[in-house]
Amino acid sequence: KVIFTIESLPGKELEATIFSVGKAFEKNPKALHVHAEINNKQGVLLPGMYIRGKILVEDVQVPALPENAVIADGDKQFVFVAEQEGDGWSFRPVEVQTGLKSDGWIAVTMPQSVSPQTPVALNNAYYLMAEMKKGEVGHDD
Repeated sequence: KVIFTIESLPGKELEATIFSVGKAFEKNPKALHVHAEINNKQGVLLPGMYIRGKILVEDVQVPALPENAVIADGDKQFVFVAEQEGDGWSFRPVEVQTGLKSDGWIAVTMPQSVSPQTPVALNNAYYLMAEMKKGEVGHDD
């Protein structure tokens, strides 16, 4: 299956089904010819139009978060879970395992100690990590 977009229809995804894959790999530019039948052509495509497409090799659903919700610290990856404190909220870093990235999203496996219903900060992980580290630095006055 191929999912693709064209410039003249922003935000609209079209689908195609691959029926033939070339056997020769071109070196310059690196390319492999793939032929697909477009589903529901809708009369909006013209010969020679350029598309931006993705070939889906697996249809797997995994938990994912926006890439801005994940921050690396050394060789570890963290997200920030939100915890209510009185009338406000605080954020606590939790180490996670990350996987594939796609369209600004990243697959994330949370530790078993974190409930699936736990709120997670969906962006600004870099800022939250910087604020947390700033708070760890003591000043001798």
